Amino acid sequence: MKRFISVALMVFASMVAMVGVSRVAAQSPQSIMQQLQLMQQSLNSLQTDVNSLQNAVKRIPPSWSRKLPAAERFELVLDGAAVLDKETGLVWEKAPSPGTFTWTAAYSSCMNLQLGGRMGWRLPTIEQLASLVDPSVSPPGPTLPTGHPFINVQPSYYWSAKTLPLATSYAWDVNLRYGFVTLDLKDRTYHSWCVRGGDTYEAW
Repeated sequence: MKRFISVALMVFASMVAMVGVSRVAAQSPQSIMQQLQLMQQSLNSLQTDVNSLQNAVKRIPPSWSRKLPAAERFELVLDGAAVLDKETGLVWEKAPSPGTFTWTAAYSSCMNLQLGGRMGWRLPTIEQLASLVDPSVSPPGPTLPTGHPFINVQPSYYWSAKTLPLATSYAWDVNLRYGFVTLDLKDRTYHSWCVRGGDTYEAW
């Protein structure tokens, strides 16, 4: 109500400036109020349009061109169970399992994960997984950006979804102790870190 009165006074002042005191004074109070109400409706409609535009801008996916400090880069989402990476638009488990899996078991585990009241999780591509590595962090790791919000991340190997095209018994993984990408046999047991969103592709 206070906002309406404030807007009404501003509009009334504008009317006085535009048409002059005599013409405004000649109008009935009901007429002036109707005009103010119409103007308030127009302002409300404009505010709705502005809010819609702001929401649309928020939904524009990141271009991977940004470089943010950890305090700005990561945001807790899905009731605190996951972390949004604002550099890439990907949503990661906040606390990936400390257990280890074969590649097939890791793949299946993410596909069936229910976290934060949502399914739709998967193993990340090797590029997505490597995007979490901060090369400036020294061993023994984990080589993640200083100040990150993740827990349970081990300074060890993590599977990606990407298989070596000409040798499908191998898959790409990231070593978070030293921060490098490598290949390993799928029957080895490494960690998995599930993700939602973003582009995905696998070469079987």
